[in-house]
Amino acid sequence: MSRTNIIEARNTLLGARGGTAGDSGYIVEQYVAGRAAAGMGRIKGRPRRGFQLSPHFKNWVNERGAGRDPDLSLHDPIIRLLLLESAGQPGAVSSGVKGEAPDRSGAGGRLLLENRVLLALLWALADEHCAVRNMGATSLARMAGMTRDQFNSQLKKLMRLDYVRARIGGVSGSRLFGKSEGVIYLESLHPDLPCSHEGRSRQWVAMPSDEGIVGAINSSFRAADSIQRKVLSQERGREQITADAAGHGGGSAIKELWQVDEERLKGRIREFEWHGIHIATHGASKAMTPSSAVSSEPLNLYQAFTNTNLRERNYAHLVVCRYATELLQCNAKEILSGEEVNGEVLSDLQQEVCPRSKEKKQAWSMALAGCFYHWSRDLAAEALRWLAHQLDVCPEKLAGEGRFLLIPIAGQEAIGILVDVPWSLEKINALPVTGATIVSKSDS
Repeated sequence: MSRTNIIEARNTLLGARGGTAGDSGYIVEQYVAGRAAAGMGRIKGRPRRGFQLSPHFKNWVNERGAGRDPDLSLHDPIIRLLLLESAGQPGAVSSGVKGEAPDRSGAGGRLLLENRVLLALLWALADEHCAVRNMGATSLARMAGMTRDQFNSQLKKLMRLDYVRARIGGVSGSRLFGKSEGVIYLESLHPDLPCSHEGRSRQWVAMPSDEGIVGAINSSFRAADSIQRKVLSQERGREQITADAAGHGGGSAIKELWQVDEERLKGRIREFEWHGIHIATHGASKAMTPSSAVSSEPLNLYQAFTNTNLRERNYAHLVVCRYATELLQCNAKEILSGEEVNGEVLSDLQQEVCPRSKEKKQAWSMALAGCFYHWSRDLAAEALRWLAHQLDVCPEKLAGEGRFLLIPIAGQEAIGILVDVPWSLEKINALPVTGATIVSKSDS
């Protein structure tokens, strides 16, 4: 941040008004006495000009209401460590090795001042899963006082030094997701950051899922494209039959074949969207009250999954991992039965995956959410059973004692899992630990 920007920000905060702040701004001036002269018992030097938050600032924040601002207490020890280090105050961890020349370029393995301030900002915005959501690179760069290019450069360094676990780009689609920002996952297990997990083991593991739910999701995208090609073929066939009938009135045999293919196509479409409609129907009483969750005709849900690019498919994996984590956190034991539908999670999924242009199509949007709920629930169950097999414990025991975070591994049909379990579980060291290969393509 330039000196001009700092002065402008200072003046804005000094003159700002909000809530019950009265005549003071968000910050107020404070003069700090000079340092004490050694052995002289008096203060030496002129007072320095400083600033502190207004005593009314907390009241103003409270007036905004719960949920409007990030909960800084979630990661308070990490934020304090990074900011103390940035200010060079006692209690901070040294960012360099004694006797070494300072790293001015930012290319080395140590964090510069701007690196630490940015990392502190990201931790301040992170949720309980150490994820920064709903914030694009442009917004984050402005909050950090950087250009977008500077932000991307700083973030790449944080990723290289394993302070950032993964970055998954956002999407902007008309049929699936709408405009959605990407996600930045911070590394809570970095050795330079404070953590408290006494009596528990926490580590990242990689679960292959090429024959599991991740492979099934990728197959669904391919199946949607296949259905779309068949639909176009059927439309051309209808046009040809109409033209033949208008010309000489023949073509009855061709028409019969076309009708058989049409019924088969409808069967494929119904099969494609069956899970989504089934879950939407069972979860409707808890999540929403649509006029009708089931239609006699296909909903043509496949259209949401056609002609998708790699970024959209990666984002689909991200959404499924996010809500698999939510389901495991709500009640992991229910996941193993695969019967109950969590209406709150289903409702959240509807808001997540359905573009605003499709919100009025209630049955369609609920069925779309149902598809992602089906995948999320199956992935959660797959992760529980796979981990239980690796640890040689029953899935129910693991569900009761473990905590998990799932994120996709870029370019692989695999899932990264942050496993948090008691040391008492056997074979904890037998888990296949994953490194930093979990990082996804950047949102550039």
